[in-house]
Amino acid sequence: MRRILTTLMILLVVLIAGLSSLVLLVNPNDFRSYMVKQVESRSGYQLPA
Repeated sequence: MRRILTTLMILLVVLIAGLSSLVLLVNPNDFRSYMVKQVESRSGYQLPA
């Protein structure tokens, strides 16, 4: 039982570290033009560029 809890805690820490690094290292503005094009092509809604 203790081994399962240890494994789950390690996985949780790795997951949190990965998500934190993703938020800190990836700038969503780098993908803004792609997201605007996708919204316009799928919904027809015009977003300001």
